[in-house]
Amino acid sequence: MLYRLQQPSPPLRPFIENLWYHEGVTTDHALDRLLPDGAIELIFDLTDTPKIWYDSETPRRIRTVRESWLSGQHRRSIVIESAKNSCMIGARFRPGGLHPFLGMPVAEVNDSVEETALLWGSGIRELRERLLAATSVDERFLVLDGALAERGRGRLDPDATLAYVLHRLVATPGETVIRSLAEDVGLTQKRLVRTFEEKVGLKPKTLSRVLRFQTVLKRLERTSRVSWSFLAQEAGYYDQAHFIRDFESFSGLSPSRYLVDRGEFLNFVPLR
Repeated sequence: MLYRLQQPSPPLRPFIENLWYHEGVTTDHALDRLLPDGAIELIFDLTDTPKIWYDSETPRRIRTVRESWLSGQHRRSIVIESAKNSCMIGARFRPGGLHPFLGMPVAEVNDSVEETALLWGSGIRELRERLLAATSVDERFLVLDGALAERGRGRLDPDATLAYVLHRLVATPGETVIRSLAEDVGLTQKRLVRTFEEKVGLKPKTLSRVLRFQTVLKRLERTSRVSWSFLAQEAGYYDQAHFIRDFESFSGLSPSRYLVDRGEFLNFVPLR
């Protein structure tokens, strides 16, 4: 397996967390449950195999995508085909980072996986051809970085107010009172929600809950013995029942079931 991360060029860094590449993964299971993490991913598949996404609560197929797609912010888990003999390159956008590149309210791709050609037109297929023609991983990173910088040209000025709000939500996920946060930056709560729907995707309260869920998953990665009541309190939940409801809402699993089923990679739960 080859897996690499690349920091984007300076103009893209406020918007894109990283560029990534992986190939040659072989797994012993057919499907993975993918958990919400608050990020949006742009993915280019460099193979000719269509990828299928499923509803997490039923075996119903909900989307087949080819060549490249955007996976928006999700409020519950989805089921994807596991990465068997894959070859993909992509960009992971920070919360609020996709807006300069999308040309439409980011909330329109919430809870969805959309083929990029439907959103960005035929130029995305030309970009994929350039990625396929590149002769090294480093060259592919350069091609993708340059294409994103060109698409965002003239729109890559960070929104200081939005950046402050997002920083607060990331720093204290699940604990920030949205009304007070809106007042801190001189906005009404309604206006802040509209701004998030336009530029971030999920509403601020929902994103905050997703980020708190992620802090729990990361703490579970660092421990082999779990006190659920202590973990719930540490993460800022009202009580253990509140913690369990949120966990099940986002993951589709109870916390104890997650511990049994979780896989090697954070946010990917193999369906055996």
